[in-house]
Amino acid sequence: MGTGLSFKKVCLPQFRYTRLLGFFNKMNPSFNNRPDWVKGRGYLHITPKLDILRRYNEILSKIQDEKFVAKHGFFPLIHAVIKERKYKKSPYSSKRGHSYLNNHGIVVGSAKQRPLHYATHIDSLIFGYYAELIMEKYNTELEKYPSVKESVIAYRKIPIERDGAQTDIGKSTIHFAHEAFQEIKKRSLTDDCTVLMFDIKSFFSEIDHPKLKEAWCK
Repeated sequence: MGTGLSFKKVCLPQFRYTRLLGFFNKMNPSFNNRPDWVKGRGYLHITPKLDILRRYNEILSKIQDEKFVAKHGFFPLIHAVIKERKYKKSPYSSKRGHSYLNNHGIVVGSAKQRPLHYATHIDSLIFGYYAELIMEKYNTELEKYPSVKESVIAYRKIPIERDGAQTDIGKSTIHFAHEAFQEIKKRSLTDDCTVLMFDIKSFFSEIDHPKLKEAWCK
């Protein structure tokens, strides 16, 4: 299967890359205003890396061309599993750590296995472009339901407000945690407040994809 693009790997020292980037930005101002999804990937894959710096206009025009995407042959995803260590409270004491002793004296680690799937570099750019289109419509839909908009924070860029104006900086989990604690504190002053914390196991891998695609088509 072909991608419709030729590939060439470029390896440059950092100082030469910086000078080249500055020169290219002057020659092609549109690169300075490139969308967030236009970015290089550092990982290795079946196909070589794309030289986004030199071939920005070509890559952008092809990815935004529906006919090109319709004929594009997507490559398989490379699957990997990484372990994320959690600094958690032990279920048997008040201590926290990356591991704990259970009732049988066995050391139990807090590491959680996280599956990752890597697309080829051109495929990931296509996914990024269409993810942005879907996200725009998603945010527009959320505007109809203010209470839902204030609650749904995952996979959204929610700007930080300073002096009553929005900035280009998105909130992090630290901001969201602070807001949650402040809301709990405020509600507890006037009424009983119950907080529920839970995690849905394997949510994305078990989601009904036909229903998801049907929702997108609406």
